[in-house]
Amino acid sequence: MTLVIYCLQPEKVEFDLKLGQSKPLYNAFKAIRESPDWDGLSDAQKRIVESSIKEAVLGGVSLEDSKREEFNKIQQELTKLSRKFDENVLDATKKFEKLITDKKEIEGLPATALGLAAQTASSKGHENATAENGPWMITLDAPSFMSVMQHAKNRALREEIYRAYVTRASSGELDNTQVIEQILKLRLEKAKLLGYNNYAEVSMATKMATVSKAEELLEKLRSASWNAAVQDMEDLRQFAKSQGAPEANELTHWDTTFWSERLRESKYEINEEELRPYFSLPKVMEGLFSLVKMLFGIDVEPADGVAPVWNTDVRFYLIKDSSAKPISYFYFDPYSRPAEKRGGAWMDEVVARSRVLSDDKTSVRLPIAHMVCNQMPPVGDKPSLMTFREVETVFHEFGHALQHMLTKQDEGLVAGIRGIEWDAVELPSQFMENWCYHRNTLMGIAKHYETGEGLPEEIYQKLLAARTFRAGSLSLRQLKFATVDLELHSKFIPGGSESIYDVDRRVSEKTQVIPPLPEDRFLCSFSHIFAGGYAAGYYSYKWAEVLSADAFSAFEDAGLNDDKAVKETGNRFRETILALGGGKDPLTVFVEFRGREPSPEPLLRHNGLLQKFQLSIAHQISSSQTQNHSSDQEDNMSNLVCFDASVSTVVSAATNPSLFNTPLLPFTTEVFFLNFPKTPRIIRLQTPKILCANLTTAQLGDDAQEVEIAEGYTMTKFCDKMIDVFLNEKPEPKDWMGYLVFREDWNKYRENFYNRCKSRADTENDFTMKQRLVTLATEVKRVDDEMERHAELLKQVEDSPMDINAIVTRRRKDFTGEFFRYLTVVQETHDSLEDRDAVARLGARCLSAVSAYDNTLETVETLDDAQAKFEDILDSPSIEAACAKIKSLAKAKELDSSLILLINSAWASAKESPTMKNEVKAIMYELYKATKKSLKSIAPKEIKLLKYLLNFTDPEERFSALATAFSPGKDNEARNPNAIYTTPKELHKWITIMLDAYQLHKDETGIEEAKEMNLPMVIQRLSILKETIEEEYLEKETPEAKKDTDDADADAEEF
Repeated sequence: MTLVIYCLQPEKVEFDLKLGQSKPLYNAFKAIRESPDWDGLSDAQKRIVESSIKEAVLGGVSLEDSKREEFNKIQQELTKLSRKFDENVLDATKKFEKLITDKKEIEGLPATALGLAAQTASSKGHENATAENGPWMITLDAPSFMSVMQHAKNRALREEIYRAYVTRASSGELDNTQVIEQILKLRLEKAKLLGYNNYAEVSMATKMATVSKAEELLEKLRSASWNAAVQDMEDLRQFAKSQGAPEANELTHWDTTFWSERLRESKYEINEEELRPYFSLPKVMEGLFSLVKMLFGIDVEPADGVAPVWNTDVRFYLIKDSSAKPISYFYFDPYSRPAEKRGGAWMDEVVARSRVLSDDKTSVRLPIAHMVCNQMPPVGDKPSLMTFREVETVFHEFGHALQHMLTKQDEGLVAGIRGIEWDAVELPSQFMENWCYHRNTLMGIAKHYETGEGLPEEIYQKLLAARTFRAGSLSLRQLKFATVDLELHSKFIPGGSESIYDVDRRVSEKTQVIPPLPEDRFLCSFSHIFAGGYAAGYYSYKWAEVLSADAFSAFEDAGLNDDKAVKETGNRFRETILALGGGKDPLTVFVEFRGREPSPEPLLRHNGLLQKFQLSIAHQISSSQTQNHSSDQEDNMSNLVCFDASVSTVVSAATNPSLFNTPLLPFTTEVFFLNFPKTPRIIRLQTPKILCANLTTAQLGDDAQEVEIAEGYTMTKFCDKMIDVFLNEKPEPKDWMGYLVFREDWNKYRENFYNRCKSRADTENDFTMKQRLVTLATEVKRVDDEMERHAELLKQVEDSPMDINAIVTRRRKDFTGEFFRYLTVVQETHDSLEDRDAVARLGARCLSAVSAYDNTLETVETLDDAQAKFEDILDSPSIEAACAKIKSLAKAKELDSSLILLINSAWASAKESPTMKNEVKAIMYELYKATKKSLKSIAPKEIKLLKYLLNFTDPEERFSALATAFSPGKDNEARNPNAIYTTPKELHKWITIMLDAYQLHKDETGIEEAKEMNLPMVIQRLSILKETIEEEYLEKETPEAKKDTDDADADAEEF
């Protein structure tokens, strides 16, 4: 098969490139998007068109011929290199064999591992090998490797196997070092050809996240995991020391897995190998099929013989729904075969659901999946026995298969797992893993393969407790993979001063408690990013964990023991997450299922990581309060918080009740990250309103200042820290805005801050310091009051965004430069780019309204004329007649900014008046609405077209849309801007006007910072459009042509 792939894959890649770069297809998709029938397409069809256009651009369709040829050569070479990488890993894994004849060398290995080692030896020519007497062969295949790492008492053997494992494919003819460097080099070249800065940006172009958002998430999780991982290692050292281990004080990589397993056994009395008899593969699959029947109303039945298989171990199944008719099929290849397939587990499609590709074009072609695992195969009469982690893996992969098989999308390109953003594709798989801890599910599959005895209750409880064992260490491991992936694809410069191994070591300094070995070459076997689909995408596992944990929490909310509620929630999950596939934006699909946007709180709760933090309780709870929980006491409990200064986290009693020895309370609060003690700035992780440190004198009594709010920090010390920051680290009042912008939180401890300033000043002997403290309190109060005014104005604007012009008319004096600086600070507090953009857009609209107001007031004559027109409108016999006059003025181009100002002002005054009759308010509103509608109707078509063009973030798509706008066509006032046609000269004129206007106002006092909020990006795009039109469409102007343009500019300015 390898030879066939080697021979035919270049032709396949060439075909894929030709298909992806097909101009007729590309233009056809664009024509669909620009056609009048666009609005009549389904969401799935629109997604197909939009994604096809984007994929075509990313596939090089818009490149010039020479660059496209270079792009194609790169793509062919990358395919070869990825295949070479994968083959090297597989060959290096197969190459290592260690034959052991002395059973003492493998002391500690369980019977199943000995059986596998003997079976491997037998397949290699040692026909008489047995589990009891050997010989035994150890390989680097996952089951063999992990057995040694977890159970072999022979430390030298563990070291030998570990060193061989982390240096796979890193030497000789199988060395992947140069393969990796060439892959990274070509990926960067490919990104540059497409107009991106790095390959990570190319990868993220089709994902939910951006590079910065992914990095931000990884860093937050790393910060939250680090101390827990350090404590994990200390726990291992202490435990190994208690067991008399000579290596206790110098535990290293080949020790941690072994001693972790011993600690797990000691702490939870769980031996993974002893659990194997309870998890036979046939029983696990039977329980899994029962679970999906309950959740999703489907039946899974064997269909062996219906379809050909590639190995006698492979099974074939069909799935039926309530109609008893097949709706999908899947293959299951369960067992490890090192010589034939790679390690790990995966699911993929055989064929997707499709109506177009069905035999009769009217019925639906049913989807078929294949699911591949590497379980330990049956030995003799003993079935394949699984560790609990392997059970989770089967549930994980079946989650992927369910999304493929239960789709209801008839459009094959977005059916099942197709068309789903890569960082959302793990949602169903990780969701299914949660059911392994569901009592009824686990007890249903955990039956001893010989006796039929169920898993003892105490073991189940210990499995639950062990779920978060070494959570910090396991989290850091995944974060290391994700971080090095992004570093290599966003910052690494091939051929530069830093090697790929330098990058790995640099990342490891922040993500590995034990530094990697000098010869560690884990990158050489990191198939996910060099031979799989996770290049600049490994972060998506963590991204999807947030989605999956929140999805499972919907079942928790419904009640896991309420079968009816679980079935109802399961049906909703099937009809949204599983059924809609890639036919809708994943966030929209999630909201349809959950009723809101995803929250990270369930993930933080599930993984137990918060419980690893070293917390200090903010307020001690008396035993009487613990025993008697009234509703008032519960309300007070939910407001209590703990601070952990070392890990920069705030946890409330409501989010982590076990820390407070209280019953579970409603999750009304959320976790904060507090950059403390460096700076006391709070960054929100979620959108709901929350309670922070309710630690005021009124709530905590006279001793409030002495309550410990963080380890070693009382309120007094905390206030002293803030005083020190404001006096020394950030002495400029303008810098304090970054702290005081969190109004709700600041209000809760401002009283303590001012009181502490006063008390320190009263007791200070140094006159200079006394004055500084007094001045500080005064200045902070001034900034505080100013921030309060800005916050109130911003709230009014946010509450009535459509009335900004009216608000400006009433409160022009409040729209100062300081207010726009305040908006800039508010913008920076948001983690979400969408939220930042929303603030930026709001600021730009405020700025536009202020500029219009100021320009209108320049001439008295203009105002007098506008007043006369306004009075004429008010003299109309009916509201319909008044609105007709406004429309008539608009058509005659007499609806100038002065008249608009007067109408806005009238509506603002009426709206805010407590005495004006509602009838009058209604009239003013109708006039205001008619004015806005008329303004929109008379906007030049070029302005509509420019707004459309500026929405394209991809330069190639914007250039293509520009070319379409200049193509011969009917010159009309189209409803859709993508059907507006104009001339290069006319569009160039309007771009020039907008750029000139921007430059004229750029240095205007008081609002220049507001312009910097988001206009430079617009201006940049306008400038690029202007240059493109000049270079590609306009001939060099003659003096006569320039005069015509100047005259047109004058007309446009007057308009």
